[in-house]
Amino acid sequence: MDEYLIGGLIGAIIGYVVSITLDSFKKYVRDFFKAKKTYKQIGNLSKLRFVNDAGYLAIDHAIPMYKDENISLKSSETELIIEVPESYKERLKSLNFEIRKSTYIGMERKLKEAFSFLNLPDYQQIINQTALEVAEMFLQELQYGAIRFNGKLFGIENIRLNRFSIKEEASLSVLFYNTDYFTFRVFAEIYKKHQNKFNINSIQDLNKLTPFLSSFGLGNFIIVNDGKQDMVLLAHRSGNVIVDRNLLHYSMNEAFSLLDIDEFGNPSFTSCLFRGLKEELGIDEKYKSKITMYGFLDLGMDINRMEVGISSFARIKFDSFFTPTLLEELYSIAQDRELETKKLEFVPIDDLDIYINRNKDKMSAGCKATLRSLLVRYKNGYINREN
Repeated sequence: MDEYLIGGLIGAIIGYVVSITLDSFKKYVRDFFKAKKTYKQIGNLSKLRFVNDAGYLAIDHAIPMYKDENISLKSSETELIIEVPESYKERLKSLNFEIRKSTYIGMERKLKEAFSFLNLPDYQQIINQTALEVAEMFLQELQYGAIRFNGKLFGIENIRLNRFSIKEEASLSVLFYNTDYFTFRVFAEIYKKHQNKFNINSIQDLNKLTPFLSSFGLGNFIIVNDGKQDMVLLAHRSGNVIVDRNLLHYSMNEAFSLLDIDEFGNPSFTSCLFRGLKEELGIDEKYKSKITMYGFLDLGMDINRMEVGISSFARIKFDSFFTPTLLEELYSIAQDRELETKKLEFVPIDDLDIYINRNKDKMSAGCKATLRSLLVRYKNGYINREN
């Protein structure tokens, strides 16, 4: 082959490789600064200190969202169960409230550490007294016809945050322990009484308070398109719930339970997401294919009840079969519809800024904070607009 031809071919190959490499580098730079810009915008929305009247404490943001491989959820052998006091057992049993024996497996040291951090001596007396008060609350609520059940829950034993690779991808590792709803309510009441002692300035501080992290929530925003525009589905909380009563809230909000596991038996946000969509909105396995995209976004804590949770979104595709009318019908017969919410509202995403400002006093703290950060991602193109 002619040496000039060979030289030209080699030059063309080198030019092509350089062009591809340069294009990849330019894309990386654009993506990097886009992520930085988005993170800064979301950070500007967040409360950066633990303030009693702030309502919501931002812990971590994933830009654009947590990748599956960067989420590690494990369940330990640790268990914390506060027993219903003897004087209330029979009355609560008669109302079909499940009773469990007191269990502190692997928790004695953590209880001492938590109450020492709070400078609250004689923690067992505090727990026992509060358990009596919570049992009385449950008894009254059940007698008046409220739906209350003592389901098993995942509590947080330890949270670890990190950033992976040169792209600084957010990673989240959570180790969970086993607990139940009665235990959660006991520690929620202790927290309510002594909230002024909770001075949390870091994830390390939070990890010292394991017994108080006896519930984990998953909040989800449904995004749909009616053929004209993208909209976010918001729910109006009912008067039957304990927290955020009668406020605008996530499309779906579910407590992470021992039911929410993957095929390997590990805790799973995805399992919790789809269970919540089924129980609260009636979107079961039959309609799973209509969910075209979903992701997990922000880790934060509702300060009102000291419940850590993760926000998420799911885009649902409407078509001639799965229509807005069908969604409303499914919602009307959903298992937890009466317990959780009283109605749904579709809000155009293009009007969301105005809507939030107009209704900010009618929204739950977690919904308001994470809805704004969802909107930042949407405006920056991380959640595609459906035409």
